[in-house]
Amino acid sequence: MYNCRVVVGIEFGTTHSGFGYAHTANKDVHVNCDWPDCSGKFKVPTVLSYDDEYKNVRSWGYEALAEKPIRKVKIKSPIRKPVELFELLLGKMKNEPPLTHEKAISDYLHGLGSVVKKEIYVDLHEDVLIILTVPDNYKISIWTMRECAFKAGLLNDRYSQNLKVITESEATALFCMENLKTHNISVGEKFIVVECGDDKVNLTTRMLLIDEILSVILEKAEDNCGGSFVYQEFLKFIEHKIGSSAINLFSKRHKPQLQYLQSVFEREFLIPFTGDQSKFTISSLDLEEYCSDLMQYCKGKYRDNMIKNEWVIELKLDDVKAMLDPIIEKIIQLIYSQLNLCNNDCFALIFVGKFANSGYLQLRIKETFCRRVQHIFHIPQNEVPIIKGG
Repeated sequence: MYNCRVVVGIEFGTTHSGFGYAHTANKDVHVNCDWPDCSGKFKVPTVLSYDDEYKNVRSWGYEALAEKPIRKVKIKSPIRKPVELFELLLGKMKNEPPLTHEKAISDYLHGLGSVVKKEIYVDLHEDVLIILTVPDNYKISIWTMRECAFKAGLLNDRYSQNLKVITESEATALFCMENLKTHNISVGEKFIVVECGDDKVNLTTRMLLIDEILSVILEKAEDNCGGSFVYQEFLKFIEHKIGSSAINLFSKRHKPQLQYLQSVFEREFLIPFTGDQSKFTISSLDLEEYCSDLMQYCKGKYRDNMIKNEWVIELKLDDVKAMLDPIIEKIIQLIYSQLNLCNNDCFALIFVGKFANSGYLQLRIKETFCRRVQHIFHIPQNEVPIIKGG
């Protein structure tokens, strides 16, 4: 499509999704942060809630997840079973619902598309070019993705020129390139993009060629050391306080509350933590406030201790470092391997993704590589490089 008025970049992510758009007349990128049941967030959870027969969507995004639990409520709310992790064919899920990945993708894109249509104020089928990002190791064909987009109402026919599919790493690299221009990068120089996702951390080494063409010069390196693994260490820490049986039962029966607890951990503990003793104060997690249903599963000596501590768990500096250090060490080893493969010829290390917001991660990386790499930085508003790059 050559005469579009608006370009829309959609990031269809495994755990969170989002979109941004730009009018071709001025090219300023606007990233949506207004979602059903939530505002002020660049991303919306990639989650669906179906009826009992998994035929009709009840809700999607934030509406499909539970809000913060109400403290000291005795009436139990019904257990909800949101559908997640359908964007990638990640093998068999526990209690896998009786619906195809394609249906789930189409249903979710329909919900996301409804927000896009309200936001851009132009005809989605006639005046818009949609750039849809997919993971580099995507297991669903581009044609199937087109079919899903068509069924979701994003296209007026399956063969429409209004849709282009690119990989997430391509979109991220294009966005990073705009930032590298401010550091006066030259043709022939290499840079490494470190994508710190929820599950995986991916490293891609690229070289700037003539006409701002980016070339991949090393095979992508990756490991399971994203932010969710820090959260798993956090759950292990809580398990030592309340017992393995309690955390297992709570995880199975109250998944929305578990997801809310994860958001609290990221916002109040993971991101602000810098590892600086002079700036650290002991943090407290009130289980009765943040996950009240967990208390009923805590038994025996664990319950006695928690009652004594008024259901408050304290996190000291060494506790938080113990959660982060093993994960960060894996990231450091990934970077070492990439630098060695390119003979330490690297203009910049660029960190993107939610986990890249961690002050402690930034500190450890700069301390480790400041003498080997000229520029080390993370992208401001670094939850949206894929959207803006698209």
